[in-house]
Amino acid sequence: MRETRITRLRSSIALAALAAVVVSTTGCAYALAPPTPPDPRFARERAALLSPGMSVEAIRGMLGTPDRTAARRTRTDWFYESVGSRRACRVSFLGLPLADAATERRTLALRFGAAGLETATLTERLPEHTLRTRLVEATDATRQGARPQADRTDEYVRAEMQRQRIPAASVAVLKDGKIVKIAGYGVADRKTGAAATPDTVYKIGSISKQFIATGIMLLVREGRLRIDDPISKYLDGTPATWSGITIRHLLTHTSGIQREAPAFDPWKVQPDIDVVRSAYPLPLRFPPGSKWEYCNTGYFALAEIITRVSGTPWADYLRLKVFEPAGMRSTAPTNTTRALANRATGYTDNDDPREAADWTALRPSGAFLSTVTDLAKWDALLDTDTPLPEATRREMWTPVALTDGSTSPYGFGWSLDPLNGRKQIHHGGSLPGFISEYTRLVDDRISVIVLINMDDADVRGLARGVAALYLQDVPATAGAR
Repeated sequence: MRETRITRLRSSIALAALAAVVVSTTGCAYALAPPTPPDPRFARERAALLSPGMSVEAIRGMLGTPDRTAARRTRTDWFYESVGSRRACRVSFLGLPLADAATERRTLALRFGAAGLETATLTERLPEHTLRTRLVEATDATRQGARPQADRTDEYVRAEMQRQRIPAASVAVLKDGKIVKIAGYGVADRKTGAAATPDTVYKIGSISKQFIATGIMLLVREGRLRIDDPISKYLDGTPATWSGITIRHLLTHTSGIQREAPAFDPWKVQPDIDVVRSAYPLPLRFPPGSKWEYCNTGYFALAEIITRVSGTPWADYLRLKVFEPAGMRSTAPTNTTRALANRATGYTDNDDPREAADWTALRPSGAFLSTVTDLAKWDALLDTDTPLPEATRREMWTPVALTDGSTSPYGFGWSLDPLNGRKQIHHGGSLPGFISEYTRLVDDRISVIVLINMDDADVRGLARGVAALYLQDVPATAGAR
C-alpha cells in the first residue's frame, strides 16, 4: 500500500494567513480559522476521519473533483509531509484523472493539527484514476528573508530540470547516514502523467558496478576466491595474452581488455560468458596493470565469476546477499519479470524528447533498476560492517596502483577523484533513456544521489549543485559527465 501523509505545518511555522481545512463525512470542505489544537469543536470531524468506513465519495470530495475546470475553481490546499524527508510542503490536490486502468487500494494517513487529530489510516477502493499533485513550498522563514535548505534544493533542481529539459528526477541527500532531503520532481511517464517520487524506479547504469564488486568481495570474505587470482582460474579457454589478468585488474579497469566485447547485442539475450569469449581474439590495449582504461567487458567477466564460484546466478546472488538484507525491495535487474511499481519511462534527446530504446539484454556493467530510496538504504549501510567490514570497504576505496608506481583514482567499482580537495567516492551511470550520479563526500559525511529519466543531461553537474547547497565552498558548476 502507498502511504501519503497530509499534515498541518507545526505551530512554529509562521503562516498564520493560511486557513485550516477540515473534512466531514459528507465530503464537504470547510475553511476555518486555525484554532489551538486540540479543539473540541472538531470532535465530529475527528471521529469521521478516524473511522475506517469513510466512503470513497467522502475521500473524493475531500481531495477535490476530477474535473479540471472545477478543480481550478475549487482546489483545496493541504499540507504534505513526505515520509522520507519529514519536510512540510503545501500541496494542491487537483484530482486529475490519469491513465491508470487498474483499481488499486490506497492508504491515506491523515493528520490535521488544527483539529487535534492523530494520524489516521483510511483504506478504500478508489475508482479508476489516481490523483496528481502539485507541490508549492511553504516555509517558516520566508517572512524573515532566510531560505531553508530544502527550499533551495527544490528550487535549484527544478531550475536545472527546466534548463536541461529533464522530464523527471529523484534526489536524495544524506548526512551522517540519515536522509535530510529526498524528493521526486517532474513527470516519470509523459503518457500517463505519473509524477516522479523518491520511489520512482530508474535504470542506474554503471552505479551497478559497485554491487558487482560487492559480490566479488563477499566471495573473498567467504574464502572462495582471492582478489589476485588469475581470471583463467575461473574462466575456461582464456587466451595466453590474458594469463596475467587478475580479478583485481577487472575490478579496477586495468586489465587491458577491450572496453566493449564484439558479441554484445542489446537486443539479444545470451550468456555472459559468450560475450566475454568474443573478446578473446582481440589484442589487449596495454599490458595488464600498466594503465587505467574504462572496461565494461571486465564486469561481464566478474559477473560470470560470481555465478561460477557461488553456484548461483549473479543477479540472484546479489539479491540474496545484498538487496534483500538491505531492504532494497525495488532494486532488480533491468530484465526482471517481477512487477515493479512506479517504473519511469526513459527519454532521449532533450531538444526533441522521445522514448528511448528499452534494451532486452541484461548488461552486468549496468545491471540494475533502483530508486533513490533504496540507494539511500545502501548508503547508510556503507558506514557499517554490513554487508562488508571496514577493512574491505577501505580496500575497495583505495586508488589502484599501476605497474609504474603511480596510482589512478579508481577502486573496486567506485571512482575516487576528489572534489575541490574533498575526499569523494562516487560513480555515474547511463543507459538509453537514463543517467545517474551517486557521490559520497566522505569526510563531510554527505551523500547525494540523483536519478534522471533523460540520457541527455548533465547529471554530475546537477549532483554537484545539490552538494553545493550543503557545502558552501563546492561550486555548483560541473565538469564533464
